[in-house]
Amino acid sequence: MLKNNYKTALVTGASSGIGEETVKLLVKNNIKVYAVARRKNKLIKLEKTTGCIPIVMDIRDRKALEKLRKLKIDILINNTQGPKAGDVESVSLDDYQKSFDLLFKSVVLTTNLCLDHMKKNKWGRIINMSSVSVKEPLNYLALSNTIRSALTSWSKTLANQVGIYNITANNILTGYFDTERISDLNSEKAKKMNIKIDD
Repeated sequence: MLKNNYKTALVTGASSGIGEETVKLLVKNNIKVYAVARRKNKLIKLEKTTGCIPIVMDIRDRKALEKLRKLKIDILINNTQGPKAGDVESVSLDDYQKSFDLLFKSVVLTTNLCLDHMKKNKWGRIINMSSVSVKEPLNYLALSNTIRSALTSWSKTLANQVGIYNITANNILTGYFDTERISDLNSEKAKKMNIKIDD
């Protein structure tokens, strides 16, 4: 069980996979959880099974994100869906921009909206769900490798700056879990290699 006096968390990308399981774990530990995602039906189902507070939102929408400013968040879990797969020769500059908006810009904006409360309380936890590809880049994940690496550097910079307020900022380099994202990536990889996904 988690032992602290800080009871409010915000989890993005909460409708499936790691985000969904994170919501379940936090609620189990008596934390009030705001669950953010685009898929309303899945959020409603999660609300019924966990008691979380659903917020239907696209975190790339800066105006919509402003609604989070009024929430007093102690624990922030930045969990974003991954960008499309592809090597450096198959992705475009536009793909890089979209990935930047999704993986970097949205996280910076969301974090900034939560920092004032954390600094006032002199306590906060910021966790960015990243990827093992930051440590060992994967050829078919050029977009993820690039942008998530930038986010890791930003997170360390942030941690150095807000540490005096007892706020930590860390990255979890997730690996090969049984999620929709990994299933989609494996299917795409098998298709390009002209093999069955079970091979």
